[in-house]
Amino acid sequence: MKNAGQGRISPGVALFLLASILVSFLAASAAPTPLYGIYQERWHFSPITTTVVFAVYALAVLASLLTFGKLSDHVGRRPVLLVAIAIQMIALVVFVFAGGVPTLVAARVVQGLAAGVATAPSAPPCSTSTPHVARSRTRSPPASGPVPVPCCRRCSSSSSPRRPDWCTSSCSSSC
Repeated sequence: MKNAGQGRISPGVALFLLASILVSFLAASAAPTPLYGIYQERWHFSPITTTVVFAVYALAVLASLLTFGKLSDHVGRRPVLLVAIAIQMIALVVFVFAGGVPTLVAARVVQGLAAGVATAPSAPPCSTSTPHVARSRTRSPPASGPVPVPCCRRCSSSSSPRRPDWCTSSCSSSC
């Protein structure tokens, strides 16, 4: 049986690991850029194709963030980051074996999905769509305006002894 504190790392180490993962993902997304000129000469594609290769990455990151943005609040940051690293490795393998524009575009889409999945856990765990709730330091609902919502499943479960009543900045320390 697993102890409650087992497997946890200090916040400083966690921040360093998350930052290094994000930097490596962003560096990997920029790394093939100088090769696009060489690919353009070898595969005889137009400058608009290069633009499409860049654009599909951005669209994949956006789609991934919108689709998987809150996933880490529900399943945890570690599993989401591990999946993102696996997806990134698949993208890099596709890049290595790229033999034409379709494979290059596919690699950029997979790489964009990985970057979006990896970026999502770096957001605060208690992000809400109502700005004044995030600024609130109280644990009671505001007198007027939108009603705040619990920030994540773990905080909103009745079994959590440190559960905040409303999503505030103090919630991130208990998530």
